[in-house]
Amino acid sequence: MSLELFEKTARDYAVMGGGAVTLTPCAGELLTDPHLIERLRILTSYKEIGNIGFTTNLIGHMRFSDRQWIEILRSTYYLQVSSGGLDRNTYLRMFGVDKAKDVLEGIERIFLLKKKSGAKTIISLAFRTDKRNYLKLKRKGLLVFNKNGVYISNIATYGNWAGMLDTKDKKGAIKISERRPAIRSGPCAVMATMIGVLSSGTVTACSCCDFDGALFPLGNIAEKGLADLYAGSGRNVLFEKSSGAKEHLCFNCSHYIGLGWMIHRGALDLKNPGNIPLKFYHFFSGG
Repeated sequence: MSLELFEKTARDYAVMGGGAVTLTPCAGELLTDPHLIERLRILTSYKEIGNIGFTTNLIGHMRFSDRQWIEILRSTYYLQVSSGGLDRNTYLRMFGVDKAKDVLEGIERIFLLKKKSGAKTIISLAFRTDKRNYLKLKRKGLLVFNKNGVYISNIATYGNWAGMLDTKDKKGAIKISERRPAIRSGPCAVMATMIGVLSSGTVTACSCCDFDGALFPLGNIAEKGLADLYAGSGRNVLFEKSSGAKEHLCFNCSHYIGLGWMIHRGALDLKNPGNIPLKFYHFFSGG
């Protein structure tokens, strides 16, 4: 996304009242963005915008100097590192690249720079493996992360991307979540609480699975204000479809999370929408 369009998006969001922002693309890696520092500066220039977070595989951590990383950490509330494992073989099998050593060095670097800078960044280490008991198997190796206050999670069953992936698509030991036509008690918490703005400027009602804006498009930020797209009739229609229509993609999506379920567990507080509980971030770190 151009910086001009990004600036407009941030400005529109601030005018709406602002709130939390995650810079994680639906599909892609944030550390490949040559304008990451500029984007963070734009966001932090608005007092209405806070709790900036993102997920990274950290492979490209050397693209940024120590000074730049300190600025990134000071600007970031929640940083999640997505990793294929601690050991080389698991990482290579899961992520397809031999980068486990680079990632571990990057995590150590971030710890040191966080301490040096006094940044309050909450760091999460999210493993994506093929073993449900991976954290137990690597308990000793994880002690150093525990001591540094890192939130650690692991998944071994993977989402079906709104029903686009089926069990027949799984390969080897990778397990795809079965479609689960759960009883819908309202729209998905993701769709009810967030919207996504893609690099093209397309605004989607599902920032979780709609990676190209083809499933739930609301319009384009270059043509309309963010508030109009957020509160427009198109989004209300999608709420109704995602809540009850069995033929709709949301019915088959393994990522569906009931809004009431999230509120009941303290991961959302509708009485204070400007404050997103830490439990919300930890919940999504797990999957």
